[in-house]
Amino acid sequence: MKAKSILPWIFVLASVSVAIFLWASNQKAQVELTELQADQSELAKLREQMSELKRLETLEPELERLRKESVEVHKLRNEVRQLKDEGKQLNVQLQESQSKQTGSTDYLAYELQQLRAENERLRNAMAELQPNSPPIEETLQEYATACIGNLRQLSGAQEQWALENQKNFADIPEYEALLAYLAAPPSCPQGGSYTIAGVGKNPSCNMENHKLP
Repeated sequence: MKAKSILPWIFVLASVSVAIFLWASNQKAQVELTELQADQSELAKLREQMSELKRLETLEPELERLRKESVEVHKLRNEVRQLKDEGKQLNVQLQESQSKQTGSTDYLAYELQQLRAENERLRNAMAELQPNSPPIEETLQEYATACIGNLRQLSGAQEQWALENQKNFADIPEYEALLAYLAAPPSCPQGGSYTIAGVGKNPSCNMENHKLP
């Protein structure tokens, strides 16, 4: 009787023990499953990070190129800014120069107008003082004709000097030596000075249009 009454309790205890064991195993399995899931999630994150690192490594040359281009762009911006500043300064200087040039041109035009007016006034005054005198052009022509006559006399005296003294083309006579062959020392009526050249060359006057043909 006692054995029969104990067997159910033994069965119950065994069942409870098995249930506790199964529950404990289940809890352990769930913990391990949770840890595995966490490890898998961490592994997935690590894989993503590794993939991102590899992608960044492939982008490193491009990033370096972009950095260099950024530096170049910064330099170019500074150069453009400097060129703009220089352009503004040149524009200001050009405007100032144009303003000064305009003022100088106006002043020169005014001076030229004043000189022309003064010249006209002097001509009118001379015409009033000498109403019967010949025009200036005729007087200058007379001066040139008289001076050319003097040059012919000097040329003839030079030829006589060369013949009498047996001189060649390299010899240049002194002015005083030619006076012996002239009636009087010649002088330019317009105030010019004479230059004696070598034998065979014409003497000359420093005044315009006073030349032997």
